[in-house]
Amino acid sequence: MRWLLLRGLTRERRHWLDFPAFFVDHVRGPDAGPTDVITLDLPGFGTQRELPVPPTVEGFVEDIRARLQPLVRPGEPLGLVAVSLGGIVALTWLARYPQDFVCGAVINASMGDLSPLWQRMRPHNWPKIVAALVMGVHARERMLLGMTRHQGNLDQDALRHVEFAATAPPAKRAFLGQLTAAIKVKAPSSITVPTFVLTSHGDELVSWRCSEAIAQLLSLPLKVHEGQGTQAAGHDLALDDPQWVCNRLNELVATLAVSSSATAGAVDDAAAAKTAHAQNPAP
Repeated sequence: MRWLLLRGLTRERRHWLDFPAFFVDHVRGPDAGPTDVITLDLPGFGTQRELPVPPTVEGFVEDIRARLQPLVRPGEPLGLVAVSLGGIVALTWLARYPQDFVCGAVINASMGDLSPLWQRMRPHNWPKIVAALVMGVHARERMLLGMTRHQGNLDQDALRHVEFAATAPPAKRAFLGQLTAAIKVKAPSSITVPTFVLTSHGDELVSWRCSEAIAQLLSLPLKVHEGQGTQAAGHDLALDDPQWVCNRLNELVATLAVSSSATAGAVDDAAAAKTAHAQNPAP
């Protein structure tokens, strides 16, 4: 089984850092087989930094979907894991093209028609976001890590982020384009693909209540990381506690196996009943 991983606002696929490798080692497929990951950039950043940002999240979906299709085989089971703005894209994608994925997980996402602005970005972060537009690269990246992470060597990770910015410089217009699309987006009315909503009480950037609102509207399972203090996980939950995230994904995959077994059992029962009826027709 393969999984598509999507990052969030102003981030590129390299900002997953070591998580993809951890993911491959710790997440199993429905048949307990190996997994693989695909990481693609959102429009405007990383490998896509030279291209315009679509004005809507629906445009993001069409853009990424077109880039994904040559990378997967027809009928290949594919899962979707996405954080923040990537999670918004994922929810829209799962609603528009449910045939593309067998399951999904969105991490610390939010929707403009479900949550107020002060929950979608906590007010104490607003001055920092404005300051980031004029900061030097290292100061900006270290500040952003402080807003989104609680665990790990953030000074070392900031240096890696500086390296990313040097080779693929982010543009302010791309940031504003992504932000505008995120502000305008509305939640889908339903999602039929098995999907978990993951969130963290330790998220200092976006309130976990935003994820709760998504889960309630769409009747999706809500999984909350409740660590506090030295055990807290921030907005970038997959980097702060990758084991917890992978455990939840294995739970999600297990529901696919149960569903598949139940479907197979129902088919077998129906076939047996049909055979019995043929052998013993009603008088």
